[in-house]
Amino acid sequence: IDFVVFEQIVDSLGGITVDVTANEAKYMREAVKIPWVKEGPNDFNGFVSLWYCRIRHLDNDFKRTERQRKVISAVIDKIKSNPMAVPKMLKTVMPNISTDLTKADIMNLGMGVLSYLRYDIVQQQVPAPGTWNDAYVNGSYVIKFNEEENKRILREFLLNKVEKKEEAK
Repeated sequence: IDFVVFEQIVDSLGGITVDVTANEAKYMREAVKIPWVKEGPNDFNGFVSLWYCRIRHLDNDFKRTERQRKVISAVIDKIKSNPMAVPKMLKTVMPNISTDLTKADIMNLGMGVLSYLRYDIVQQQVPAPGTWNDAYVNGSYVIKFNEEENKRILREFLLNKVEKKEEAK
């Protein structure tokens, strides 16, 4: 999907609520010129959600992708609170999607997604916080990370999720 479809998804749901940090709110007010954004929960339409996701010069790419995950989670939360909004959302965005699937196939897939809404969303950043640093290698700036530590953290993360799932049975 492109930026237009992203905005349409959020707007077709009636907007989303995003918890914004003080620095993000200040950036949105001063750099993006959206004066009403405040620290804490904010109701965003598609346009403002897109700008929030695209903040690049405030911190780093890890924080930017964290904001994107936060918006995706807010979209999912909105769908969970009103699953009947999915058909309207699909009808709104379909004209702007290119695919070889039929409209009926996409509608069925969209409705099938509803069965996954009962699951919690879990996230793990790789490389994990505190396991990497910026480096200058062979004339390029790169992220240098501790591979073994990240393997350990990812293994632990995945195993904990499997164990918790088995405990719930």
